[in-house]
Amino acid sequence: VKLILNGEQPRLPNVEEYKRDGERSVAQVKERSKHPAFIALKEVMSKCWAFKPKDRPSSLQVVQMLEDKWHEINPSTTRGKRW
Repeated sequence: VKLILNGEQPRLPNVEEYKRDGERSVAQVKERSKHPAFIALKEVMSKCWAFKPKDRPSSLQVVQMLEDKWHEINPSTTRGKRW
């Protein structure tokens, strides 16, 4: 997008750009995947993708799980009223 806004024609990246940007992207993903919020979200999402629909949480349960995870990560926050 930046190139287009500067008046340049769009182009495919060359091999070196793919390598450089790919390595940077992989490093960012690895680092972010260690964050407690990422881990918590991954746990909740995996429950939402249960094979059997009856094993999947309701939307209210998802909200409750996310709130619980939030308070685990940020213990100094106060819990509000449940729905």
